[in-house]
Amino acid sequence: MIVPEPSPATSASRVLVVDDEPALVRGVTIVLRGGGYVVESARTASEALAVVVEHPPDALVLDLVLPDGDGIELCGAVRRMSNVPILFMSAFPGGAGIAPEPLPPNEALVEKPFTAESEPLIAQFPQLEPVWSPGWSPGR
Repeated sequence: MIVPEPSPATSASRVLVVDDEPALVRGVTIVLRGGGYVVESARTASEALAVVVEHPPDALVLDLVLPDGDGIELCGAVRRMSNVPILFMSAFPGGAGIAPEPLPPNEALVEKPFTAESEPLIAQFPQLEPVWSPGWSPGR
């Protein structure tokens, strides 16, 4: 696996990886940490939402299919609070009708399985700074 060089621009960025496949989470975590990101993970939509509310991440890597819901529903909940960049992961080609088309500028989609060699994961991140809704604060 090729791990990108750490970037000063991303050294303090927190990414929440949401997927119920432990091996995939480990692989994504290795790649993101190698890119200078601080990584947290959640296995379900409810765990992820709790993390977002208590300690908002700078970006999300989000599976479209989760044990207790789907990534689009979770995205909707996150979007009520933030315009944080989201990288969706899908085992279905092109999101197979699950992901909206076209994706907004602050969202992107990568198909699983992927490798650091074939899909430069970090390069897929939408290039927007997270914007949290006015009046919303963590823990509210």
